[in-house]
Amino acid sequence: MEVLSRNNGKHIRGIKKQLYELDGVQEYWIADLPNRVIEVYILENKRFILHSYCLEKEK
Repeated sequence: MEVLSRNNGKHIRGIKKQLYELDGVQEYWIADLPNRVIEVYILENKRFILHSYCLEKEK
């Protein structure tokens, strides 16, 4: 799981995601703290596709 902040979004969603695809990582989770979202990607045909998306419910 990668934790996204305001400063590392391009690195996490770009370079790191591509490296994990190339390495054959089967599942990739991103915790987007600024937006209170968790994204789960799965590897299909050597590319990550968004499998699920969970948004924190407002109180």
